[in-house]
Formats: sequence, structure tokens, C-alpha cells
Amino acid sequence: MSERLFKTNILDFQRQKLQEAAARAEAILERDLLNPALPGMLDAIAQGFGFTVAKLQPEGRKGKRRKEHRDTGDSGADHAIEVSLIDVTIPMEGHPNSLTIAPARANLIETPAAKIPGALLVTFDDDDDLDRNVDSFITQVSENLDRLRGEMETFKAQVRNAIGTITDRRVAQLRAQHERDRKRSFPIE
Repeated sequence: MSERLFKTNILDFQRQKLQEAAARAEAILERDLLNPALPGMLDAIAQGFGFTVAKLQPEGRKGKRRKEHRDTGDSGADHAIEVSLIDVTIPMEGHPNSLTIAPARANLIETPAAKIPGALLVTFDDDDDLDRNVDSFITQVSENLDRLRGEMETFKAQVRNAIGTITDRRVAQLRAQHERDRKRSFPIE
């Protein structure tokens, strides 16, 4: 099913993922907060909030011609005409959901596309502008993906800093609690 690409704002995506990461950091068990392996655990959590941004492979594109009937209302009389379309398959690698997240500065992609395993499927009119239209589509989508790739690298660092701040606060609270408990006249479990 074809859909509009890059329809989710990256800020909305990042806000949601930062909330999820914060919840994960708050859920770390107390015994793990004092574990010397905590930084590695935090790195693993932060990596889990990233993904490999898709990359189009335009050199492997191929097309398939098909006919479609469309209703038209020329001169007040409705009738069906047959149009020739080309379904272009553009191979890609990486996470297909990255095609739904718009970088902060994004090209507006008007042509809908279907995400199929390992590729995008895009339909174009079979006309003299086919090559130019396909090339333009690939260029605009690739520019968005390149920008998104850079923003996602920065975002991984933001997630790591956010969960680090949360766990640092929790570790400080836990150590202060242990220090208070050590001074008590009776043991506390």
C-alpha cells in the first residue's frame, strides 16, 4: 500500500523515544545502579533507541509497465481512459521505518511509495519525463535520509546523556541513603 513518506516529525519521534529511555533508566534495579558495568548497560540502552537509517540503492532500480483505467470527465461526459504506468522498484538497505521520519529540514515528497521487503515501490506516469521524475524522487528521498542519518547519530548521544543524568541522580540518592543507613543505630535491609 502506497503512503506518503516522511510523515512523522523527528521532534515527535525523539520526544517519545526520550520518554521511553527515561522510563528504562528509572526501571534499572538498585543493585545494577551500583554495578561497575552500569556504563555498558546504559550504552546498550541508548543503542536500542537508534536504528540503521535506510539508504536507497538506485543503481538496482527496475520498472514494470502496467495499464490502469481511470475515469475522466472531459466535456461533461464521464468515460474511462487507459493510462500507462511504470511501477519502479528501488532497492534499499536499512530500517524501512526511517522512511516515515522527517528530518528537521526535509524535502516534501509528494509521490506516495510502498515499502516492500528490501525496496521501495513507486508508481510514475509512463511519459517522456519518467527518467527525470525517478531521478528527482531518488535524490529528494536520499537527501532526507542523509539528513536523518546525521540527526539520529546526534540523537543517540542525547539518549545516552539523558539516561546517564537519570542514573547519576539515582546513584547519588542511593549512596546518600546507604550513608544515612550506615549511621543508624540498627540495621536496615
